[in-house]
Amino acid sequence: MSAEIPETVTEHVRADALTPGRTIFVLTSTWAETVERVEVLDGYVNVYTDQTSCYQWQAHEPIRTLTGGAS
Repeated sequence: MSAEIPETVTEHVRADALTPGRTIFVLTSTWAETVERVEVLDGYVNVYTDQTSCYQWQAHEPIRTLTGGAS
């Protein structure tokens, strides 16, 4: 389920540091998606989420994630 999360409880992590269960935010959206599967392939990362989305980022690319503080 998507939830609107304040910017103040987020941080940026490398795409290759994402793990299943992590909450991510993409583009300029304020909506959260939960990571279900992560594939690291030749410097790229494929991230599949509970919104049936698949994103591809370079391994070092910073991705905005939830750190806590919201329910």
